[in-house]
Order: sequence, then C-alpha cells, then structure tokens
Amino acid sequence: MARQGNDAAFSELSRRAERHLRAGMLADYTDDLRRMASVLHEEGRYHDELKVRMLDFHVMLNCGDTLPAIDCGLVQLISDARARSGLSRHEAEEMFLESVHEDSTPRRLFTPRDSLYILELCSGGREQEAENIVGGVRRKVSVI
Repeated sequence: MARQGNDAAFSELSRRAERHLRAGMLADYTDDLRRMASVLHEEGRYHDELKVRMLDFHVMLNCGDTLPAIDCGLVQLISDARARSGLSRHEAEEMFLESVHEDSTPRRLFTPRDSLYILELCSGGREQEAENIVGGVRRKVSVI
C-alpha cells in the first residue's frame, strides 16, 4: 500500500513540475525535481534518481536566476546517485546525454553537452573554473 501512496505522490509531483516548467517557473521546477529525486531515492530507483538529478543540474545552469549558478550540494547528490546506481563515469555521461535534451528548458544558455562538461569540471574539483564559465555566459546573455 505504501508503494501506491508513493506512486500517487510522485504523479502529483510530476504534474506540478510540468505546470511549473510550462509557466517558466524554473526555480519551482527545480524544487519539484528535487522532491521527485528524493522519492525515487527512497524507492531505491537509483538510475531514475540520477536522471532526475542530472536534469535538475541542467535546468539550474539554464535558469539565469540561480545564484550561485552551480549548486555544489547537487553535484554531490549526483555523484552519490551515480555511485548507488553502479554506473561507470562513461555510462553516467551517456545517460546524461540520452536523458537531458535540447528542449529540456525553455531558456537555453547551455546545451546538454555543455552542462555535462560543467558537471565534469565540478565533479573533478574545478568548481571555480566551472562557475567562471557559467558566469561569463550569463553576463554575455544579460548584455544582449
């Protein structure tokens, strides 16, 4: 019976996330994604959790309102989810590129491949370099 409750809660979160995305409410959308990832984690669905967390990372990079642009806590959650899923780095990269699409966000500052590169920088301990890249792109776009 608990599983049915989780399914209903997840379905409601999914509907809410879709509404927030369509309305361009990206900060609310990322909150929904985090809640969805938590439900997936609780259910032991680690591959799905990883996909949702990767999408969250991509959306946050493309949402010009988030400061700092990179959430190091989310980077750690992605790393932890990858470890739980048992995927190699290469398999996780493939999953990212298969799961995150060009049209995943209404505003596109970064392609999925760009987002993956930024994630790899962060995962490799080069957060400042990644933050500089993201900040530079955001500054260029805000001037246009």
